Amino acid sequence: MGKKSSGSAKTSSAPTLNANAGGIHLRPTPNVSLTESAVDEYRLPLKALNYIFFCYLLTDLLAAYLMPISDCDETFNYWEPTHLILFGKGLQTWEFSPVFALRSYIYILGHAALGKIAMLLGFTSSIDVFYAIRIGLAFVCAFSQTIFTKGIYERFGSRITLLTIVTMLASPGIFISSASYLPSTFSMYMIMFAFGSWYSLATTDGERYVKYFFCVLFIGSSVIIGWPFSVVCGLPVAIDTIHKFGFWRTLKFAIQISVVIIAATIAVDFYYYKRLFFTPLNLVLYNKGEGSERFGVEPWNFYFKNLILNFNVAFLFALATPIIALLHYFITNSWHSSLPSKLQTAYLGAPQRWYIHYRSIIFISPFYIWFTFFSSLPHKEERFMYVIYPIICLASSITIEMFLRIIDMLIFKGGAADVTLAVLRDYNDEPLQRIDDHKMGAVGVKRSTISLLLAILIVIAIVVLGLSRSIANVRNFQAPLKVYADLHAELLTLEKSAPMNKTNIPVNVCVGKEWYRFPSSFFLPSSNKFDVRIRFLKSGFSGLLPKYFAEVEPTSSIPTTMNDENREEMDRYIPESKCHYIVDFEIPDQQEETYSKSDKWRVISSAPFLDTNQSPAFIRSFYIPHYSTKTNVYGQYAVFARNIPTKN
Repeated sequence: MGKKSSGSAKTSSAPTLNANAGGIHLRPTPNVSLTESAVDEYRLPLKALNYIFFCYLLTDLLAAYLMPISDCDETFNYWEPTHLILFGKGLQTWEFSPVFALRSYIYILGHAALGKIAMLLGFTSSIDVFYAIRIGLAFVCAFSQTIFTKGIYERFGSRITLLTIVTMLASPGIFISSASYLPSTFSMYMIMFAFGSWYSLATTDGERYVKYFFCVLFIGSSVIIGWPFSVVCGLPVAIDTIHKFGFWRTLKFAIQISVVIIAATIAVDFYYYKRLFFTPLNLVLYNKGEGSERFGVEPWNFYFKNLILNFNVAFLFALATPIIALLHYFITNSWHSSLPSKLQTAYLGAPQRWYIHYRSIIFISPFYIWFTFFSSLPHKEERFMYVIYPIICLASSITIEMFLRIIDMLIFKGGAADVTLAVLRDYNDEPLQRIDDHKMGAVGVKRSTISLLLAILIVIAIVVLGLSRSIANVRNFQAPLKVYADLHAELLTLEKSAPMNKTNIPVNVCVGKEWYRFPSSFFLPSSNKFDVRIRFLKSGFSGLLPKYFAEVEPTSSIPTTMNDENREEMDRYIPESKCHYIVDFEIPDQQEETYSKSDKWRVISSAPFLDTNQSPAFIRSFYIPHYSTKTNVYGQYAVFARNIPTKN
């Protein structure tokens, strides 16, 4: 039961609806306000949101600890430059060459600062620093999710908020992206901060100014510091801001904020590159042509299949939002006209109902704009969708709630709650009188048994499929983190027995076809005793591999044999005879050398790793206890140590 209204709403003997199979029955309910909250089957108290942060943090910390690095760009474009700043060496991609300068060091610097703090706190092992940075990202993600959720609560009410919370906690997409070190993840954080502010309610000019200030600040940070293409998500916010403040005031507003961020970005990049660049512009200009297509193209339905895996039925509901919203609007109008005339005045009129549907679609429109835009581009990667993952969760929750309300209205034929999608405000955010999902006490209508059962089934499907997918990702692909951690421990043990008078002893850890699963130099010891470096063996891959930053002026020196055409450079490879360790994934029918069968090498660590080509698509995508282990096919991901001396 809700508390009695202490505001301006009058209490009176208002008629109350009692819906059942026999129709509508009016009965007096003395001293009950039409705007009073009395019945809400799963009301979410505002104070409960204070604990949501810890729920998000728990799942984000699990992701930080368990999730493997799923994209080699994360390793080579972000973890490696960070390792350079913290430990003095790292691999360089062509994008960090001063000739091209597609990546900004201001984004790297923020993560390096987290690593430096960890080192000052006593984290000496590079692996510990790696996980400390990930933990820092988990905290930022959980905080941004909490702000996003509070905005949803204010704008959309408790039911949609609860559905969004459940979807975000269970989503494999959020689990993968939450602690990833990628600009698209940073943009996801910033979009959640911005949209949490955008969704929040403001009743004074001062509150309204602060609200849109943070919207512009976080979207500007996303675009300039993170990923310039995230400007697409900011378009609806820009239109709304222009509507509130006018074009010129909005432009002045945006310029004042952007100039500060742009100046900081240029200054940091000038310090590292020793040249005057605006790296976000370089990135946009490069992708304007056919540059990105050199790194692979995917079919039009790539993102559809990927989002089905990462959001299961929630993604289908999100796609259906415009259709369900239109259907819901017309059914609500029909339901409203069936009410007794004495009650019709208690409900929103058709123009107001249309406004709330339109406004809600605007709030989630970045999902449709983003999905359509990136699906039309030839070069597609899973990480490109990270930015809109939270909006998918919200869009699906709105649609599920509308769908369930439609079921109620069809069942009760006039006795169900009048549906509104958001806490109704006009464009000046002034309250409008209405009955919403918080405030149905006066009409005494509960959710139908059928819609309640459907809600439970939908939530169970989202949670079970989501957890199954996340568990499958961890179980099937975590092996590289384990074996490289074991290699790290092995090398630290060897350091203790190394001659005291020797330093910088070269140790080559070689990878062939598994180069793209290298989790970064953080998994190789950094000391003055051993100079441990990752090296590449020639394999079936024929594209451009990274090389180490120069010893002198590493970030500003122009590296040799770099190109932006993904053209192979042969100086990246060394012969197997110079390898001290080899990391490889072995399957029974592989054409490459099987090191486990060679007398030259011995296994020092191994872990099962999914053979995707030999495992059924559904079973490898979702974990089914016992059955997945028996049905999937696994190879061995292993670290091999040489049995005979290497040639120096």
